[in-house]
Amino acid sequence: MKRILFYFLALVVLIPMTATLTSCGDDDPSDGLSGWYAAQLPSKGSSDYDGKVYHFINGNTVVYYNFVSGKARWDYSEQLSGVKGYYVQEGAGETYTYHVIDNKVYIPMQGRILTISGKSLRLDGSSLTFTKQ
Repeated sequence: MKRILFYFLALVVLIPMTATLTSCGDDDPSDGLSGWYAAQLPSKGSSDYDGKVYHFINGNTVVYYNFVSGKARWDYSEQLSGVKGYYVQEGAGETYTYHVIDNKVYIPMQGRILTISGKSLRLDGSSLTFTKQ
């Protein structure tokens, strides 16, 4: 009888303890990438610019805007909230998951690897650099 009481009390103590330890887990790893990263590409024959933007939302989600502009070019365009002066065609963002290993950002579904360098990300195999806004 004492043995049954011991196991019962052990369960009563261990179940709340495991719930407490689980809730203290790190749900949003601090990889330091949250925010907007933009790369400006000069437009041919104008002072306007085109660009590409990554918006790192949390520990593993990023939205990529392939074509952004310095002015509203489309009938349905919206200004990106985190990057002043950038406009994108409404609904143009593509959502991906990413992983950070060492100083590299891997976006598997996009097939891209970015190297972290201070407050910027450089696309591997290219001179394209995304700067934190």
